[in-house]
Formats: sequence, structure tokens, C-alpha cells
Amino acid sequence: AGETVQALEHGEPWGLTANPPAGCDCFVLPLGGATSHGVVIAVAGGGARVIGLKSGEVALYSAHGSTIVLREGNVVEITAQTVKISGDVEVGGDVTASGVSLVHHTHGGVRAGSDNTQPPH
Repeated sequence: AGETVQALEHGEPWGLTANPPAGCDCFVLPLGGATSHGVVIAVAGGGARVIGLKSGEVALYSAHGSTIVLREGNVVEITAQTVKISGDVEVGGDVTASGVSLVHHTHGGVRAGSDNTQPPH
């Protein structure tokens, strides 16, 4: 407790990686009992952690407030200022943006020819 160590290995699950902010607590396994030769087995920083998860729910979070929460009921909840997607997006159901459904919206001002329609409303 309270000891500062440097140049430790930090094992991470395959496919996940992080750069924890300064001030996080680290749980270190000292190899051979030497704190100078240890492996970080977990990092905790409670300030940004997602709280209030129900049993079975999982969350990813950053120090900057972005979260991805796998909620009960087969719901994925993403909270971020901007979500960037590279590649194609396929959706098997409706998409709603600012209250406008891609499936159930209408276009006004429709005429024959090469005219454009009005934006969805």
C-alpha cells in the first residue's frame, strides 16, 4: 500500500487494451516476493467506473465519460459525444434519429421528374 513501482508488466485479456490515467490503483503480484519484479494483474480507478449495473450486465468505460453497456434485455447502450464507424453498417430493424424513423417517415413535395423531396418529417 502506498508503494510506487515502475516498469511493471501489465497483462491484458486478448482484444482489450487500455492506458489507465495516473492515480489509478494497481494490484501487483510480486514475482518471487520481489516488488521490484512484479506483474500488474488489475487496475482500478473508481471515479469513472459505471455504477448501478444489474446482475449480468457488463460495461466498458473511459476516463472521459464514454461508455458501452451491455444491458439486460439484449440492449447495447453507447454513451459518447460522437460515435465514428468505419465500414458498412447493416441494421436489421428500424433506425430512429432525432425522433424520425427510417421505416415510418414520409416525404413531402414529391413530384415527377428529377426534383428532390423534402427532408423527412
